[in-house]
Amino acid sequence: MADSTHLDLLKTCCTEAAGKDQWNTWRAQQPDINPDLVHADLHGMDLSGLDLRRANLCEANLHSAELRTTLLSDAIFQDANLSYANLSRTDLSKIDLTRADLTGALLSGARLYRTNLTYARLIQADLRGTNLSGADLRYANLSQAQLQHARLYGADLSGANLRGANLQFGHLHGADLNGTDLTDADTLHADLTHILEKFISPNDFAILLTLNQSNNNISTYLS
Repeated sequence: MADSTHLDLLKTCCTEAAGKDQWNTWRAQQPDINPDLVHADLHGMDLSGLDLRRANLCEANLHSAELRTTLLSDAIFQDANLSYANLSRTDLSKIDLTRADLTGALLSGARLYRTNLTYARLIQADLRGTNLSGADLRYANLSQAQLQHARLYGADLSGANLRGANLQFGHLHGADLNGTDLTDADTLHADLTHILEKFISPNDFAILLTLNQSNNNISTYLS
């Protein structure tokens, strides 16, 4: 369970005028304290602009929370509920989101460089223009996610579910798609070079590159 002192202070600071400055001042004055917010109920709260670096938010309820511009480096979100939370343009690089529920979350323009998203739920999440380079997305569920213009350079998507996802103009150079489910995924103009050629014949690869520049669906051809 969460440390009651940390949780009470956070909730007080988020409900009082100028309270966020009080929280951030406390963090600056107590640099060795890592906020213990395990299993905390923070659903719907406006946490934007807060310093939550190194906070333990495992199993926390952050459903529909506002987290834009929140400082989250080295925070832990294992098994957290972030469904429909607003994380647009937030830096989530290298943090632990293992098994986190990000269903319907707003992540457009966010930075998730080398973030651990194994087994995470990203169903219908908005990931347009998101930087997921080097992210660990093994067995993640990204069905019907919006990934237009997303950067997935070197990302590990092995075993991931991308059924019905929109990958138009996505950048997947060097990504691992071994065992990835791309059924009905829209890959129009997506950069799939140095990926598909690992798994198919040169002739089929040439055909797929042609399909990729048209309105045809690559996943339909592969099936």
